[in-house]
Amino acid sequence: MGRHLALARGYNVSVHDVQDLDDEHRRDLSVLPPLNPESEDDSFPGRVVGHVQDPIEALVLAERVTGASPERWVNQGVAGEDYADFVLTRRGQHPEGAAVRR
Repeated sequence: MGRHLALARGYNVSVHDVQDLDDEHRRDLSVLPPLNPESEDDSFPGRVVGHVQDPIEALVLAERVTGASPERWVNQGVAGEDYADFVLTRRGQHPEGAAVRR
């Protein structure tokens, strides 16, 4: 299981619980299948946990609701790269000398 957050459509904060497909080539986290497809809404995937007017408020809300660490915020592209590194490291195939974000 994996989890990522999305800040979109103004400042809706949503949580996405997704399946871990163990595939380092699947770096677009937004297309990973939901853990519970019945709980997903096709028009707005994920579970909305709040709506705020300010981007900083959105980050604070996401941190408070999920326990996310403000030191570990990255954009979706970097999150996908981190997922690929995680998969490779878990398999013991991570390239020598590659940095893994913790």
